[in-house]
Amino acid sequence: MGKIVANSVGLYGASYFLQGVILTGGWKGLIIAAVVLAILHTLLRPILKIITAPLVLITFGLFSIIINIGILWVADHYLIQIGFTDFYSLAVTAIIITVANIFI
Repeated sequence: MGKIVANSVGLYGASYFLQGVILTGGWKGLIIAAVVLAILHTLLRPILKIITAPLVLITFGLFSIIINIGILWVADHYLIQIGFTDFYSLAVTAIIITVANIFI
């Protein structure tokens, strides 16, 4: 439940501050996107971390941001509730969601 709240806060904050983040469907769309992101983080992230463990170690954990960007891109590809106009918005949103997950 905490990841869903953190993802919701991160997505809402990113859509509020970044023009390249498009959220459709209002609060319902935001909750759907947050739930799907939480599921993707739970299922894909451990597998991707194992596969990319050498890169994560070499970059002192910074490659985890690339993993988060990839998971957010997958969610963007399959959901109509969220969209990104450019890579910058996608990357900054991934960082915002990561920070929100750390604090919540």
